[in-house]
Amino acid sequence: MSEGAHNSNGKIWIISNQGYEVTVESSAEQQLTVLLQNQPLSLSFYVNIVYAKCDSTQRLELWDELFSIANRMDKPWIIGGDFNVVLNSEEKIGRLPVRDADCEDFKTCIESGDLAQVKFKGSPFTWWNGRVGTDCIFERLDRILTNLEFQNSFSHSEVDHLPRTGSDHAPMLLNCDDRCIIHRKPFKFLNFWTEHDSFKEVIRLNWYTSISNNPFLDFTRKIRKIKRALTMWSRETFGDIFQQLIIREEISKIKEKLF
Repeated sequence: MSEGAHNSNGKIWIISNQGYEVTVESSAEQQLTVLLQNQPLSLSFYVNIVYAKCDSTQRLELWDELFSIANRMDKPWIIGGDFNVVLNSEEKIGRLPVRDADCEDFKTCIESGDLAQVKFKGSPFTWWNGRVGTDCIFERLDRILTNLEFQNSFSHSEVDHLPRTGSDHAPMLLNCDDRCIIHRKPFKFLNFWTEHDSFKEVIRLNWYTSISNNPFLDFTRKIRKIKRALTMWSRETFGDIFQQLIIREEISKIKEKLF
């Protein structure tokens, strides 16, 4: 039978699958900390669910609570939810610029608690204000953090930012794994590369080299070398292009729904 619990004001809930025992360890307005235990699997870890205030001054109370929990934590620990603040200007699009003071408070909380962000895939923005045009705002307000004990137990965890349905926030799906699964991405040639001034130089430096006396073998090796060189050059010159495409596709889908 599934178990559940909620925080002091009833705004944060946790519901576990069958087999997990839920014990509330700490409850406040902005966070709920529970111990999840699975006796058959001999597995236990802490989960901290966050729903931070919009006001930066009120969030200071949350940062203090997380720091206090971190100091006494001795098991794998997951902290996730809506932190209502970004870490840098790259995590926001639209309207007013990011306030450095808000970012610094959050960064200090993460660093002082010796926490790390779980890498994600999908759109980098988890919240949208529901508007378009000059009033449109995208931000990464939701994330998942873990402590060192959790990282050692599940060293290859990943978060999926799922599509928003019925909410202005994107659901997050955490996949915990201790195995390294290598995903090889196929090489994709992008036509706009050719318009950059340094494109031809990258090709020239990696093509006009003789590797062996076998022209067919040389050709194959040169193609591989150019693929690697273009991949590195593209990331250094244009950044993560495919992440940018995800963002543009998301904005296009939103406009289609509204109009």
